[in-house]
Amino acid sequence: MEVVEAVDEAKECLKIKEVIGQTQTDHKGLGSSTAKWWSKAEGKEKRDMVIKEIRLNEDSRRVQKAVQQPQQGQ
Repeated sequence: MEVVEAVDEAKECLKIKEVIGQTQTDHKGLGSSTAKWWSKAEGKEKRDMVIKEIRLNEDSRRVQKAVQQPQQGQ
């Protein structure tokens, strides 16, 4: 994947997350953490958000690839 494509995909994901809003992901519940929104971020904060999103996307791709591989050593 090209860098430009990865950055564009990350920006789109961040915009979609803003539309969806904050969701509960664990037992902490809603409101226990503050959400940073793409539309209210500026400069370095936006760059940091894009980098974090790209890392999350790459981690999920690695996990997906690992799950698809057959188990070895049986």
